[in-house]
Amino acid sequence: MSLTLLWREQGTKTLNLTKTQPWKSPEYRAKWNLIAPLMNPNRKEPFTSQEIQLLRKLAEDEIWITRADALIAFSFTPDPKQQREAIRLATKRLKDPNPYVREMALIVLGRLKAKEALKQVLPLLADPDDEVRETARQVLERWGYKVWR
Repeated sequence: MSLTLLWREQGTKTLNLTKTQPWKSPEYRAKWNLIAPLMNPNRKEPFTSQEIQLLRKLAEDEIWITRADALIAFSFTPDPKQQREAIRLATKRLKDPNPYVREMALIVLGRLKAKEALKQVLPLLADPDDEVRETARQVLERWGYKVWR
């Protein structure tokens, strides 16, 4: 069985549910309840300082899907200064041990057109995870680079 998540402008990403399922834990659900109201791709206002502090903390969380959710939420800010912070956090997460987090970090960088992260994105073309490699290729192509398969 798989769960397909639809991210705006990025198509679909599939999680294999036969592995660990942290989204079923009460700890994750409590954190999701904090992140969910911030997951608005049509956001018009910058995040408040409290929301920024929360997203920073959750982007470092021990639960991998919480880290990914925080990155995605952070990418919805319309504020250029906050977008730079989202890019910084996403760039850091490109080295996350979990492939889903690396993939979501790539999606954030692609969405924010963060070409300054090119040097950090390139190694992910050789990532052990197929979906991470494919997302890296898509992001680079979205930025205008030709990537040979």
